[in-house]
Amino acid sequence: MFDSLMSFPKPLIAEVGGNAVGGGAIIAYTCDYRYMVDGKGRIGFAEPLVGLPITSALIIRMRQIMIPSSVSEAAMEGALYKPSDAVRNGLLSEVGASLEELRKKSLGKINVLNRIPASVTVETKRALNKEALEAAKSASKELAYLFKTQSSIIPNLLEAMTANKERRRPVLTHAANYS
Repeated sequence: MFDSLMSFPKPLIAEVGGNAVGGGAIIAYTCDYRYMVDGKGRIGFAEPLVGLPITSALIIRMRQIMIPSSVSEAAMEGALYKPSDAVRNGLLSEVGASLEELRKKSLGKINVLNRIPASVTVETKRALNKEALEAAKSASKELAYLFKTQSSIIPNLLEAMTANKERRRPVLTHAANYS
């Protein structure tokens, strides 16, 4: 999914009406412009909180769109951001009061982009996304290696899924102790 969206030649605009966590965040992060309803929704990756690492391709994309001081928090801590905070750290382009307002913002952006030759957009997107796409090619190997070498990943993932089902916080094994 990441590869397909990042290599799509036309501009992509995300309109997020609620939470965008995990897969929803991947879709939003891969878009060129990201709008979200200002409300109770959150955006980010909770994977570190359930014992899963963030791939290098996603970290490269985070570095492209976020302010540098927020990348470590998002990738290592699994921070989930309120829409207004996500705009401040570069994760979102803008917020709106409603889906209708997001649609107006999206259509306005499309009108701006329609003034630019398609060939320019295609080549610019290719150049912008080249590094993340190259990293994505090796992401499946990267994850397979981690699953083989990090014995706590699968048990932690299963514990996190069970805890979610039981509506409790997961108790992860091999949790770091940096004190």
